[in-house]
Amino acid sequence: MRRPSIPNISLAALTGLLTVVTGVAINVATGGSLPDQLQKYQGWAWPVVGLFASALVLVGMLQAWQTRDEPDHLRVADPFGDGPAARVVGERVSAAVDVFRDRVEFCDRLRGHVLSRPTRIVSVTGRRGIGKSGLVAKVLAEFEEPDEAADAFVDGLVYLSTRTGVGAVDTARIFHALARLLPPGQRVQLEEQWANGGVGVLSDLFLALARRKPVLVLDNLDDLQDPDTGRLASADLVSFFTSVCSCRNPPLVITTSQRPLGLPPTVGVHITRIDIDAGLEVDDALALLRHFDADGEAGLCAVPVADLRRAVREVHGIPRGLELLVTLLAERKTATLQRLFDAANAPDMLLGCLVSEGFETLDRVGRAVLRLFALADTPLPVDAIPGLLYPDAAPAAVTRCVDRLISRGMLGFERLSGRARLHPIDSDYVRRSLLDDPEQQRVLDLRLADWLATRRTEASSWRTSTDVAAQRREIRHRLRAGDVRTAVLVIAEIAEFLAEHGETDEMESDLARVRDLVDTPETRSAYELSRGLAELASGSSEEAAVAFRAGLVAARQSGDAFATARLHMWLGDALRYTGDPAAAREPLLRASALSPADGSGRAVVLRSLFALGIVECYLPDPAAAARAATRFEAILRPGDPSHWRAWLSDLRALIALVTGDHATALREVERGVANFADSPQQALVGYLQSVRGLVLLTEGAVDEAARTFRDVRQGAALYRQARLEGFAVLNLAWTSLVAGDPSGASVLACEAADHLAAHRIVEASAAVHLAMVGRAADADARRALLRRSVQAQQGNPDLFHPAEELVDRLAGPSTEP
Repeated sequence: MRRPSIPNISLAALTGLLTVVTGVAINVATGGSLPDQLQKYQGWAWPVVGLFASALVLVGMLQAWQTRDEPDHLRVADPFGDGPAARVVGERVSAAVDVFRDRVEFCDRLRGHVLSRPTRIVSVTGRRGIGKSGLVAKVLAEFEEPDEAADAFVDGLVYLSTRTGVGAVDTARIFHALARLLPPGQRVQLEEQWANGGVGVLSDLFLALARRKPVLVLDNLDDLQDPDTGRLASADLVSFFTSVCSCRNPPLVITTSQRPLGLPPTVGVHITRIDIDAGLEVDDALALLRHFDADGEAGLCAVPVADLRRAVREVHGIPRGLELLVTLLAERKTATLQRLFDAANAPDMLLGCLVSEGFETLDRVGRAVLRLFALADTPLPVDAIPGLLYPDAAPAAVTRCVDRLISRGMLGFERLSGRARLHPIDSDYVRRSLLDDPEQQRVLDLRLADWLATRRTEASSWRTSTDVAAQRREIRHRLRAGDVRTAVLVIAEIAEFLAEHGETDEMESDLARVRDLVDTPETRSAYELSRGLAELASGSSEEAAVAFRAGLVAARQSGDAFATARLHMWLGDALRYTGDPAAAREPLLRASALSPADGSGRAVVLRSLFALGIVECYLPDPAAAARAATRFEAILRPGDPSHWRAWLSDLRALIALVTGDHATALREVERGVANFADSPQQALVGYLQSVRGLVLLTEGAVDEAARTFRDVRQGAALYRQARLEGFAVLNLAWTSLVAGDPSGASVLACEAADHLAAHRIVEASAAVHLAMVGRAADADARRALLRRSVQAQQGNPDLFHPAEELVDRLAGPSTEP
């Protein structure tokens, strides 16, 4: 939480004192007098004014120096009025905070690293059940509540685990979780940057969070390690750790795993390892045993202390082993410690035996509950369990069973969230040993998928990939259950959102799994739509068009009008991006013909009309573009999202630009900017600002046009909008040429050509031709290159199109006889 700094407070105090002293000085200078006891000091009045004024300037400079490294786009004008920022994000990685014992040395070491941060990453390692997650949760619990002293060291916590939430731990999930520590205004801006730029935005995020000194916990990374080498198998996470070690002001990262993460040496030098190589000391283990048997059900009060000490040594003081031991003795009255003594197993094998024997004591309902948790592989609300197991078990019986499992420590429970979880040791055992019936597993997977379907949120509320976490887990369960049809349809529902946010890796992996299993027109059309969107997100417009055409064939076969319109809409976009606006016109006309009766249909029709209007501006056919805009406006309703109105203003601004109605273009630009400002598509405001720059350049306001295009370029770079950034640089090259600076124009055109070509944007050839103008031998060659550049822009209304007279002037006098 950001608070007023010492310089801010000093500024306020000095300003008040300066006001008082200045008043006294003026009073003396104008013939006034001071009280008798102060008369002898009246000659000091003006020097004191000067002293306070100097102090005020000095403190003001200090305050400015403190914020010198914070860019304008990350600075919050009113940090106390920009809405709430989260303090803790995610669920604690262990439910054992209240029963955690001993580990004083380890707690002190970890707490010391949190406070002093000598390295950027702390890796807590140790065997399963040794208490790694409990240690981390215990230490960080101290910082969960606001505290003025603690906030100086930690003012934000993020808990992520492979066994919670969406399950996957990747850079996208980490980014969005950390961003939730920021006020909404900053968060939305950075998330829009992420959608276009990915990992490159981490440095901006770290800088924005620097004052909060956040701690990020990545728990159970064993699931992402190579089982043979221990190396972290996720290239995505390796990239994240590299950013943590190379960027300024990163969060402190704490990881838990059984083995070291096997990261590259350049990252390894920034890691401090805390290896928990032994269990609890005997006395602390005995205290924990007695805590677990507080109700006396395990009968430990009657066991000789010597036997209890031996039992502690047999389970090597491992906290989870102690908990399992108490559970076994409480559930199985004939179980004895002697059996444990006779086993003489290694710790891991002993833990496995305790887990196994504990599960053998469960009845049918208890086993069903634990199977469900193992398949879910994430904490579940306890209130949902009875419904998930109905009709196989009566709800009342399930509720009693869950309570018993929690009281016996076989399930962890957090009262604050109302969620229960299965310990990773137990989860691994259940998946390995109790999920041996494929049909039983399939039924549970489908029930979990159906439950997750009820947890979906409205698409209008989606901002980050975590907002579609329910769908992502649902897809996983359906694929595992063999429900390919529904899984593919759910993928198609979120494909557009994931593509727009540049997070298609998991989607592409899922599509690869089902590629040969989509055997109906309905699933084929959904599959090809999703594949096309993934291709479009990666910059392959040609491959995207191929996928959309294949999807259209299937959609027509299935008779699905909505899917057909959606595929036509995206095919039109793909064809425009490939440089064929004339071909894009027909599919967009077809898409816009869909009946806009419901919400989804209206969204497709409006999006299609917007794209159609832009295509008509390319051709150029401004009258047809105006008809598209008129239809668009007729469909709008008062309560529609503000970005839809911004689309209309954007389209009308382009139409006015093409027709030379500059006053109307500028009015629509202002209107569109205002509508985009209060929408999830704020990043698109750059296209409207570009229209303003084109109007200014056409009217001869070259300097102002240049400033506008530079602003557009900066904003596009900030949001990682490769297409808009390249167009802004190309427009700057035209501006330099019009301003009489051909060499500067050539440099900028070369930059634009490289940038556009690197992102496979077809207008790159226009920049190539423009870059050659400055090196042309004569006016005729320059004129030919200018005309080729204009032609290669293919009528794109986002680019400057000089009139023929201006082309002649820029080329210079002809050398022809």
